[in-house]
Amino acid sequence: MRIKNVAVLVVAAVFGFGVRSASATSLIDFEQGGVVGGTITSSGGVITGTDIFFDVLKLCTDASDLSTCTAYNLSGGGTTSDPAGDGVALLNFTTGPSGGTLTLVGGVPDLGIADGTTLAYFDLNQGFTSSSLFVSGSFGNFFATGTDSKDASLQSALGIYFGTWSFATFSIGILGSTSGVYNVVSADFANVPVPEPGSLLLLGGGLMGLAGLARRRMRPKKA
Repeated sequence: MRIKNVAVLVVAAVFGFGVRSASATSLIDFEQGGVVGGTITSSGGVITGTDIFFDVLKLCTDASDLSTCTAYNLSGGGTTSDPAGDGVALLNFTTGPSGGTLTLVGGVPDLGIADGTTLAYFDLNQGFTSSSLFVSGSFGNFFATGTDSKDASLQSALGIYFGTWSFATFSIGILGSTSGVYNVVSADFANVPVPEPGSLLLLGGGLMGLAGLARRRMRPKKA
């Protein structure tokens, strides 16, 4: 019975400090929300996204079930045509051999996150792992894969705590112009959490401890 009780405590210690933080199916999704803005340019093999509008943040506790999603309005320095009248968050990025750069700057009024907060960003050892720009005539799409970080205060307000997030979707639709600069007509930036190695090590260490305890209990007692 004591081994069983210890097992329960180990599982609780590993997973009980935040069930939502351990959910690999959680999704943070930044969407345009009906407003359009920003540009994409390509020069010397580097793709640059400038002031791309995002006006909605969705948190889905189960990425496969839309009924678990909660939507929040984003605010920021972009556009006066925003339906809420408080502007939109702005995404800026560049691709490159070192992974590129990325920032999504804005606020989440309903969560008490102020304008000017860097909601998403590349950190050390993060960046674009692949990217591609497809253009056919005047229309095209930019797609990318990679990992990024989320603002700590945003994660705290959402009740999710992860150091690294993987792109579930990074898709930007574009419309060409004679100047060679593409105007953004659609954009979606969604992320799922990457399980932290520390949590896995904690689980592994706990299970090893259980195995050792079991072996000690199974040893025959000395006469």
